[in-house]
Amino acid sequence: MDSMQNRLRERLHAYRERVRRQTGKYSIIRGHDPKNGSHGVADHLMMTGHKFNASLPFPCYGSVIAKERGYVDGMIPFVQLGKAVDRLRRQ
Repeated sequence: MDSMQNRLRERLHAYRERVRRQTGKYSIIRGHDPKNGSHGVADHLMMTGHKFNASLPFPCYGSVIAKERGYVDGMIPFVQLGKAVDRLRRQ
């Protein structure tokens, strides 16, 4: 059991070191209030950078980046799973 704990401890230490080296390259958002209780509205705001407006849909960041970068070595540049990842559920 001790050897398994040691291996886990070593892996966690290596992971923390990799994260520590990257801390100047990202930000952590500690709180977010979309001004209502709807996850769909919050998802839309985080995925597009725009407040939800049913009459004016915005593309999510992933699709915009994929359009700009295009296909690389035949790999599909963007895939969105499900209908409600970045939009309110449509009934």
